[in-house]
Amino acid sequence: MCVGYKLGTSRYVKHDEWKIWSFKVTEKGEVAQPVIDVTEYLRSDKIEEHGWWMWSAWFVVGFLLLATKRYSKKNWVVMHYLHALLGGFVLVVTIIFALSVTTWAPFEELHNGIGSLCVVVTIFGSLSGSVTAAMMKFYDGDKPWIKEEKVQFIARVHRYSGYTMLFIGNASIMTGLGFYFGDRLEGDERRVLGIFSFVVFCILVAIFEAIFRIRNKYSMGHVPTPTKQNGKSLVLSTKDVEKQIEGGKTLVIFDNLVLDLNGYERIHPGGKFNLRHNVGRDISKFFFGGYSLVNIPKRIPHHHS
Repeated sequence: MCVGYKLGTSRYVKHDEWKIWSFKVTEKGEVAQPVIDVTEYLRSDKIEEHGWWMWSAWFVVGFLLLATKRYSKKNWVVMHYLHALLGGFVLVVTIIFALSVTTWAPFEELHNGIGSLCVVVTIFGSLSGSVTAAMMKFYDGDKPWIKEEKVQFIARVHRYSGYTMLFIGNASIMTGLGFYFGDRLEGDERRVLGIFSFVVFCILVAIFEAIFRIRNKYSMGHVPTPTKQNGKSLVLSTKDVEKQIEGGKTLVIFDNLVLDLNGYERIHPGGKFNLRHNVGRDISKFFFGGYSLVNIPKRIPHHHS
């Protein structure tokens, strides 16, 4: 029901504040303790739908965004496009379900402020990711020898904005659950779910990051030469490699393997420069972080995963 308040006159002014309560009147006309749990009356289907979609986008899909670019690199091309699709999903869900419950009041509650920041950072992260992908695929305006391609700077901006998105997104979930269960449902015990969700997400990332780093540290080594199976193994001489390169192929040598880039340089996280300047050459020393093609002070050669 709507409640009113008196403004120093005999008039009561209607306003938008509301409250739900219960009380019991005994046969003697006395007011007894309330006997009705008002929690169900305080619940909001729209807010709960908003919460479930945001949690799905930022906890579940948010972790998959990180995994597809960092922890699942074996099928890089598939992961590259899956990452783009997941990013689009997060962007659409964030905008639609943020607008579905909000009237622009970013400083009214802590959750409003973090949620508004989450929307802004999500849009920025999505745009920077789209620009990175477009430049990797279509842009060739860099000089033949430069310290860093333009796309690498934008990619770095996208990477750090992505990490920021994950943190703010899950912080928004934490404050949202706290606000809904703690304030709207008046101290519901489930308000701790927000902190629980945030901590679980951080632990999950920490576990996968530890596995990723340990695996990279101890599992990298010489790639064995493939054995001939079903006539599919092909042995190439130096002249064979040179001949195919002259015919337009982009081949590189990695240990005892001849790899056909086949356009991979346009989605390579380190840019096109290093791969294009090593066509026909052995790239092992670059892959294992023993050498950099361009010497940049205070920059350690990258150890690939």
